[in-house]
Amino acid sequence: MMAAAPRSNVYSENINKRLSVTIPILDVQSGNKFPEPMCVKSHGTITFPDNKSHQAKFIRILKTASVTHVKEYLIGEWSGERPSLVISITGGAKEYNMKPRLLRAFRRGLLKVARTTGAWIITGGMNRGIMKLVGEIIQTNPDRSRPIHLIGIATWGCVSNFQKLDVQGSIVHYTKPSGETKGQAPLEPNHTKFIFVDDGTERKFGGEIAFRAELEQAISGGFFASKTRTNSINRNISISETSSLRPEPSDPVPVVLLVVEGGPNTVRTVHEAVVQNNIPAVFLEGTGRCCDLFSKAFQLYEENCQKFEHMDKKQKHIDQNILLQRNKELKNKLREQLKEELRRISGAIDASSSNTDKILRKTATTDKTKSVDEPDYFELVYECIHTHKTFLNIISLNARNPIEPDIDLVILQALLNATSRSDNSKTNIQQKREQLHLALEWNRVDIAKNYIIKNVRDWENIDLRQLFLLALERNQIEFIKLFLDHDCSLTNIFRNSYELANLYMVHKKEPYNYTRNSLLSIYTKIIQPLIGDFFDVTAALSMKDLQTNPESIHKNNHATCTCCRPKQHHTFSMSDRSDSERLDGSISLMDIDKELFLWSVIADRRDLALLFWSRAKNKISAALIATLLYKKHARNEKDSSYKKSADEFENLAVQILDKFYQADSQTCTKAIIRRIPAWGNVTWLDLAIAADAKQFIARRAVQDLLNNIWFGYIDQRTSHKKIIFSTLMIWYSGFLLYNKELVQSIDKAVFLDEQTKKLNSTENQTSDNKWIVYKY
Repeated sequence: MMAAAPRSNVYSENINKRLSVTIPILDVQSGNKFPEPMCVKSHGTITFPDNKSHQAKFIRILKTASVTHVKEYLIGEWSGERPSLVISITGGAKEYNMKPRLLRAFRRGLLKVARTTGAWIITGGMNRGIMKLVGEIIQTNPDRSRPIHLIGIATWGCVSNFQKLDVQGSIVHYTKPSGETKGQAPLEPNHTKFIFVDDGTERKFGGEIAFRAELEQAISGGFFASKTRTNSINRNISISETSSLRPEPSDPVPVVLLVVEGGPNTVRTVHEAVVQNNIPAVFLEGTGRCCDLFSKAFQLYEENCQKFEHMDKKQKHIDQNILLQRNKELKNKLREQLKEELRRISGAIDASSSNTDKILRKTATTDKTKSVDEPDYFELVYECIHTHKTFLNIISLNARNPIEPDIDLVILQALLNATSRSDNSKTNIQQKREQLHLALEWNRVDIAKNYIIKNVRDWENIDLRQLFLLALERNQIEFIKLFLDHDCSLTNIFRNSYELANLYMVHKKEPYNYTRNSLLSIYTKIIQPLIGDFFDVTAALSMKDLQTNPESIHKNNHATCTCCRPKQHHTFSMSDRSDSERLDGSISLMDIDKELFLWSVIADRRDLALLFWSRAKNKISAALIATLLYKKHARNEKDSSYKKSADEFENLAVQILDKFYQADSQTCTKAIIRRIPAWGNVTWLDLAIAADAKQFIARRAVQDLLNNIWFGYIDQRTSHKKIIFSTLMIWYSGFLLYNKELVQSIDKAVFLDEQTKKLNSTENQTSDNKWIVYKY
């Protein structure tokens, strides 16, 4: 999900990626053991002959194992990070051939949702049915640098050749048996992890269902329970109180159940997930059996409810007994209408059979041998629809439907629907903010724009502060653009310099102490050493010029071309700032776009650097500083990609300089040697020389300035004879024509520099209450 790869000790990213999960397990040679509550009986690594480059780790646990410890092991040891989404896929375990058109839509949607969100996928792990199909789809993942976590959870006694897996940390070369054994199946070779649940049985499927449901519930952590979810969201986005912007490993994760075909065990799985664990389910209609049963039941239930609602409109008051009787009639009616689908689910008939006599004979035989413990599948289906209708989502994959649905969108929308309807106490804005947080977790800006916040007015009411910081840390530039396009206030987001310091601390192995003078520390310890000693930190952080002589700044602004002119913003004087604001580090005058631009370049967030450069007030200075820093990166890391970024920013500076020179050549020439306090009192020429920006220096505007300097600011229209004569007769030099504007601007700059130094020393000695440098 997120950022550029680390390149050096200074500019590395994701150094806080290790999660603080206290699990006493390392490799086998270390002698450490699994936590006792995990009840690990064996563990190791599997290699497959069908996929020799692929290795899958596995553990074998008892059915009484602690799901909490197993979840922590999954996140801390096997994956290394908390997932943003878990997709649990269940369905038919028998051989299943999906029609080509349906398979194409299913493959496209599953790959897209897994790759874009970084989701985990959980299946039964066997090389048959829907599990085999999912493994084959994941194998086609085109981005090998971002593997998809595919976790198989199976019953130990149902794995073919499970005896070979009874090892302690060894590598097992797994081979499929030559023939099939009833009650057993081989492992699917594209899974990345396996969890085998040992319930003491052999060749009896379904022993893992209860544990798998509990594990998924533990991962979900009651995500759709209002109190738990609210606390989690608040904890996830309480960034300013910690040095890391990442969510904790123990935070709840949204889980969705994806159902493809399926039989009686699938109905039980759906019921347990939806009713007991509040996990939304998505059914692929048209794939058969369980999916078609739920699809038809849902449709009939909706049709009958609409009829009752139409009847109720004519009556003001409805007796409670009438409602109970109506629900009973509806239930009996649905049972009768779903009779054929229920028989298919229980295995009474083949789905293609149409002979009524055969159906009745086979049903009678089945009823005699049916176990008394077999549940009433209609009751399970009806309870799901009647009590958790909003948690059920149907995707129509019928071959007769000309439109192929976007399965990834339906899966994500199912989670959004469950979020918005599971807690009625939430306001509409609160629900949208939580949904926006989910879209941010999944890195799906299309979901945010098209399905969450459709009304422009909603942007005005949603607090985006913490979400913006999350997007910055995760380098989610599309979300940052989205927030800025809707007038997200950077001033409100960066209320003090500590937020900016936290961004720098995320990328440092040995973070600096920013408890005091945080912005000053950033400039003196990070920015100035990278740019050079000619960068004046005091000038960059001082705003006294704006207060002592605002008219001069106003004139300066209008002396530049429109492409370089700073944007006019309202500024606050010290009288506007309370004592508490001064103490806690409030920065009402900080140029946040400039600070975020510098952070983006230093942290090697190139797309972000371009974004904030486009918002900067002095684009030539910003571009030249980026050129300087990226060239230093390139020399230190010997990476040509940094050189490419440096050239890109230098070209931007050249383009603006050329336009400036065409608009007003004299003003442009003066601007090249004008000192810019906001950028450390440097000039464009200083930065170009330091960055060895040859293209910039070679432009006509710079060459004209250098010629003027070479000629001693003598007007170049003066004949060479007069100049030679003035060297012989010094007194004649006073009669030569000079470039007065350049001479005056340089003299004025030198004078202002001297006055500034005197003012700094005087004010620092006289009073600590005067606002010279930011105090943090």
